[in-house]
Amino acid sequence: MDLPELAEDGCNWQTYGSWVLKAISEDGLIGHLDGSETRPTTPKLLQEYGAGWTPRTNEERDVITAWKTADDAWHQQAAMAHQYIIYGLPDSILMLCMHLDTPCKTFAYLERRYGSIPRPEVVDEAVQQHDMPYRQCEAEVSTQSAATSNNKPEYSPEWEDDSLGI
Repeated sequence: MDLPELAEDGCNWQTYGSWVLKAISEDGLIGHLDGSETRPTTPKLLQEYGAGWTPRTNEERDVITAWKTADDAWHQQAAMAHQYIIYGLPDSILMLCMHLDTPCKTFAYLERRYGSIPRPEVVDEAVQQHDMPYRQCEAEVSTQSAATSNNKPEYSPEWEDDSLGI
């Protein structure tokens, strides 16, 4: 299989972007591209547990274990989708989108910069099966780009495993 690379000036973006869409769709990762596959919410952020919550019972520890499993799977799939998008980017373009933390935001940034990619029928069908439209992710990128015009990543604190008490 010939793996495309995006030209420094983006002149082959239509070919490159179409290949990315096809590869992501074929691997069932389109939810990471359209923004509908969201990261699982940590139990600590759920209203029923509260910010200072620490698991004390086996049932509560099971909630943490289930969340960790789902979160790990989400991160693995997001990394795969992100890899499809960035693997053929030249360094000069990669540096412009490194601060974007999801495949959805990265692809939306590239489309805004180089032009929209027509969605193949297979991708269109997959996108229609998800609740959140792809354009919402594109709007987040516009907002984030304006907020981080210095290309520094936004800080988003993660829930540390050490705070779980397990």
